[in-house]
Amino acid sequence: MKTILIFILGIAFVYGGTVPVLSSETVNEQWENFKVTYEKHYDTVDEEIFRKQVFVEKLQFIEEHNSKFKEGLTNFTVGINYMADFTMDEFSDMTNCVTEIDEDDDVPLMLVKVTSTDSAPPASKDWRKDGFMTPVKDQVGPTCWAYAGVGAIEAQYKIKQKKENTYILSEQQLIDCWADVEECGGAATLPCVYLYSKIKGLELNEEYQSKTEDPKCNYQPDKVKLHTTGYVKIPSSTTDKKAWTMDKIASIGPVTATLCFTDEDVNVFDAFKSAEVFSFTGDCDKTTAEKYLHAVVVAGYYTSEKENYWLIKNSYGTTWGDQGYMKLSMDEVKSGHITRSIRYPLL
Repeated sequence: MKTILIFILGIAFVYGGTVPVLSSETVNEQWENFKVTYEKHYDTVDEEIFRKQVFVEKLQFIEEHNSKFKEGLTNFTVGINYMADFTMDEFSDMTNCVTEIDEDDDVPLMLVKVTSTDSAPPASKDWRKDGFMTPVKDQVGPTCWAYAGVGAIEAQYKIKQKKENTYILSEQQLIDCWADVEECGGAATLPCVYLYSKIKGLELNEEYQSKTEDPKCNYQPDKVKLHTTGYVKIPSSTTDKKAWTMDKIASIGPVTATLCFTDEDVNVFDAFKSAEVFSFTGDCDKTTAEKYLHAVVVAGYYTSEKENYWLIKNSYGTTWGDQGYMKLSMDEVKSGHITRSIRYPLL
């Protein structure tokens, strides 16, 4: 126990400020609750000791950040979620799971050009409140590309069906089988989701099961429920990317996007737990530090004189953010350059 207390005090010293040092009783209670809530089990005593140290560091960071929130120094809170015992490297693998943001990686066969409407989009749109969003999921490993792509396809299908039919599709099928589609070019990306789903089709989550041996792919053509017909990507020549994106969300449905942020925002993004608007502080275009690329679904937006934000659906489970969602600033830098990489599927 002394080791843990010294660890906590060390963290408090590093962070500075007036953050209260957590007592061993509080730490132990939080740790036990965390293990029960998220069904955490460790193979060895040494592994649990190590994970507890990681958890304590995250707990102290949360205390510090939320103290700043109470003092009016930040506008959102952070909290414990199932990743609270992840090391920075492990969370980086979870988050940094897209290989591109705005390169010319798209396949002409699949890419469909569309024009925007002349009318202005409505001031707000929330497909979640309209009942067209499927449940928030927990991604497995660095697979946000699969979860974002499937999330957009599920929502678009539900819109097309006018809520009369809902498909919960299998991300694991994509994770296991994407390399079987040559058109993906050897890269697991958002375009690959739409390529695979057009060529092979997607099975239901409840019906797809990985093989126990390698290769894991267990594609079952007779169980395919849905094919896409193509996808649309925001043209690089678009002058008002924000208006283009709002128009597509309002008129067609949820889209996918890639967030780009720097290492100074990793901890707060990891532990975000708030219904307030989030803003990235670092700028991917100006940093020399590591960049993180993370794919999400954009399920809506809100504009007013007081605040403007995108509503994003993440794949970190419902204990992250606001039931798995985040209100993200519409500012180009503070949004992680979200409008550079907008895509949506065609069904």
